Amino acid sequence: MKRALRIVPTVYFIFLAIFWVAEFYMSLGIINYSAIAVSVLLGVQAFYNKKYIGLLYGAVLIAFSIYKIAEAIVVWAETINPTDSGFRFLIIKCILFGVGLLMAISYCWYYHKVLKKVNTTTTSI
Repeated sequence: MKRALRIVPTVYFIFLAIFWVAEFYMSLGIINYSAIAVSVLLGVQAFYNKKYIGLLYGAVLIAFSIYKIAEAIVVWAETINPTDSGFRFLIIKCILFGVGLLMAISYCWYYHKVLKKVNTTTTSI
């Protein structure tokens, strides 16, 4: 269970970053280097498992998920003629990034729990 709490959110966000790259490339025709950097950094984190960096990534991923949900809602609300396909796309993005928000919270919770365990087992003289 501990390993799943660490690996599943990491893999989810790597695939979400790949989706983000594909979305930018298909809609605007540009390569999103920040999404590529996110996927590479999370891949490195999966192998090296630094505790404080993991907690920082979790906080950044929580902010990112909230931002993308808010962005999807605002873009849909500003649409002059909302269509059914636009609403379906809004629902899909909200589901993807809503699950991402839950994954980021579990990511932070795992690293907080690990740091708490490390801090209670160390002794000082």
